[in-house]
Amino acid sequence: MRFDFFNDTGREVRIHPATFEGRCEVNAEKIQPLEIRSFTLPPDTYPVLKLWGHGDFMMIYVWETFGSITKFFDLQEF
Repeated sequence: MRFDFFNDTGREVRIHPATFEGRCEVNAEKIQPLEIRSFTLPPDTYPVLKLWGHGDFMMIYVWETFGSITKFFDLQEF
């Protein structure tokens, strides 16, 4: 699966090192404002991400989850 992240934060976004420990493939360069970056995940997986402020820049961590995203968040009740 390919996941495209659009940096609309107005700040530089750095990729957390743990992103590379999983099976996510991405260019390690910093993501500049208004830039799109593609994250490639294994087939039959879904992206989960965390984005947080870290001083003058933002940090993003992307990893994969298996199965239905509705199961992951237990959204059947809604």
